[in-house]
Amino acid sequence: MELDQVMDEIGTDSPADAGDVVDSEASRSGVVVIDPRASGAAMASNPEATAAIDALEQAMVGAGEIDLPLEHAFLPGLYVRTIFMPAGTLLTSKIHKTKHPYVITKGSVSVWIDGVGWERLEAGHRGVTLPGTRRVLYIHEDCVWTTYHPIGEMGIGRLDGLNEDEALNLIEGAIIEPHSDHLLDLRAAVAMLGKGGEA
Repeated sequence: MELDQVMDEIGTDSPADAGDVVDSEASRSGVVVIDPRASGAAMASNPEATAAIDALEQAMVGAGEIDLPLEHAFLPGLYVRTIFMPAGTLLTSKIHKTKHPYVITKGSVSVWIDGVGWERLEAGHRGVTLPGTRRVLYIHEDCVWTTYHPIGEMGIGRLDGLNEDEALNLIEGAIIEPHSDHLLDLRAAVAMLGKGGEA
């Protein structure tokens, strides 16, 4: 399936044609934009959107991987994750379990969310991610996106004594819904076997 066909399936002509930029000035003035959906649970149970995003990921497999550097900050009761996404990147997010704030501190990005469609967001935008959210993003200008996760509310105790990988595994289990795209899993296993590794 061609990328343009997949984009049509998820309800858009192209991320470059995304609507007006969401008012970042309103975001900077203290108004926090909450994604306009009736409920996060409804998003998580939309099999058509999940299948369309899975199809998009499958179409993207041949494009190669792009380095998306992450920075992690572990504070008492708070986990902060910052991702850098270079211009020209098309990517999908994981499925979020929790309600949490985010801020875009650099760049411009078109974001597709089930039930909302495409929105173009720019540096200075602040919003709230609802449970069940899974996004498609097209990066127009190098972008820095930061999320804030109150880990005390997730039943995660202190992270003292854990190394970074252990802490991240614990936190990701609390903030990311398990989801497996079986075709991508199969392709990864075949690629691993082709390199002499074990699947």
